[in-house]
Amino acid sequence: MSTAVNQEVTPAADSAERRTFFRITDAVALHVEPLDEAGEQQFRMTLEQRRESGQDVDHSAHAHVIWRNLEDNYPEVAAYLSRLEQRIDALQRQIGDLSGQAPLQTPTHSVNISGSGLHFESEVAYFIGQSVRVTMRLFPSGLTIDALARVVREHKRATPASQGKFSCALQFSDILPGEREALLQHIHVLQMDALRARTLDED
Repeated sequence: MSTAVNQEVTPAADSAERRTFFRITDAVALHVEPLDEAGEQQFRMTLEQRRESGQDVDHSAHAHVIWRNLEDNYPEVAAYLSRLEQRIDALQRQIGDLSGQAPLQTPTHSVNISGSGLHFESEVAYFIGQSVRVTMRLFPSGLTIDALARVVREHKRATPASQGKFSCALQFSDILPGEREALLQHIHVLQMDALRARTLDED
């Protein structure tokens, strides 16, 4: 999948500070759960408890970079770990099938993402201003983003290939700092990969 890179300037969620975010297109595993007012408050409390208990993912912010370095310097180890991860994923899928739950183990959506939110095509209609819980797994690091977001744009697609689907844009309204930094690191790595590929094509 080609990586499209563009730039936006978005107000920070909790301050008047404006921050520049780059957007990229990526294949992710995505689950979006609509929340009513009670569900939103409950999830906000869950996120606050994670902050207070230190359950953030700052330690995972460089997971993608570490994995790429492993592939470059120790390809045999990386290949072995990939096979091991595939076996673990297969086992998790079997467990998910037995429990009736669908684990986010493989990409489900092509999304346009940044540190401030995401844009994706959905078979479900949402309404502007609606609160949703976004669970998004990034590859190949396996990092999972679990954040509160708000629907900021929504319209039905008119193209024949997207008939019956909706174009939805979400803005993060509450995301753990470590998860946002990990997402930004993931985007940065994809940008560097796209630039390297472009340079090779030009050569």
